[in-house]
Amino acid sequence: AAAAAVATAPARAIGVEVAPRGEACFFEPLRREEPLLVQFTVERGGSMDVDVRVDSPSGDTLYSGERERDGKYTFVAAEEGLYRVCLSNAFSAVSAKSVELVVEGGRALDVVPAAEQDHARHDDVARVTDSIFELSDALFGVLHEQRYQRARMKAHANTARSTNARVVWWSLFEAAAIVALSLFQIWSLRSFFEVRRVI
Repeated sequence: AAAAAVATAPARAIGVEVAPRGEACFFEPLRREEPLLVQFTVERGGSMDVDVRVDSPSGDTLYSGERERDGKYTFVAAEEGLYRVCLSNAFSAVSAKSVELVVEGGRALDVVPAAEQDHARHDDVARVTDSIFELSDALFGVLHEQRYQRARMKAHANTARSTNARVVWWSLFEAAAIVALSLFQIWSLRSFFEVRRVI
């Protein structure tokens, strides 16, 4: 099964459930030379890995990775059109995968450069504008890093909970085995020392 969506809203983490033998694809419209950010983390399911592929509007593969647990990739659009990001679980026949995905395209701020305006063409204003763009890029980088670290923390928490549950069940099994072995030894020793009378 395959799913598709067009990502037109501002970048945010999307929870994606990829079914066994399934694929989920997302499309991002870009103009030439606009950046595309793809960031994902597998939170749970099987070995916690998926196949990832990023395709250009003309069908060229910009990136392809197999059985990845997380990743963060940035591309610059060489042509205008819909760029496709696909998460595939085709190699798994049993386990669905839960993935947190961020797909963002275009500039973080859609501001007309000072040179294209009818006013504010002084060098000081141009320097301020450049500083604003630099701060914007830095802030969005921090935001994406926070999302990435949150997703990793959630995945590690799921792993820790799963491990703790296994430890608890294994401990209960060991306790039951020890009790059963103790009862068997008591029964065995009693039967060994038991006096049997033959009439």
